[in-house]
Amino acid sequence: MYKDHKYQGHFTPSVTKVVPADANGVREIDGWTFHYAGYTCDAFNEATYTRGDAKRGDLKPDSRKGYLDVAVLKAHGCTAKRVRNNPLFFLQLLLLTCDPLRSGVENDDRIMFFPHARACTNVFALGEKS
Repeated sequence: MYKDHKYQGHFTPSVTKVVPADANGVREIDGWTFHYAGYTCDAFNEATYTRGDAKRGDLKPDSRKGYLDVAVLKAHGCTAKRVRNNPLFFLQLLLLTCDPLRSGVENDDRIMFFPHARACTNVFALGEKS
């Protein structure tokens, strides 16, 4: 049925390609090494990229709970009245649509979202026309 198709490799049910191991048991493509089982990371990766004591059945242990920084929220003008009456307040904090240099917040280090979204939308629209 597929005589004219070249074999592309094994794939998981989610259509992820399984990288075959070489003679030394290393699974690598273009400098990227893949670990399917038994991987142990160094201290930096452990502290940065792993989920610590999160495990199956308890994906959000107490150690993974976060909090809102009160000082940052106050610097951005957060008040009880604003939270009650301005439902877009938190959205504007997360997806900044104005120039942070003009926000009136000292040391506002947020990155503007809207120009990036506009660029991506325009690129997508250009691709749709072809």
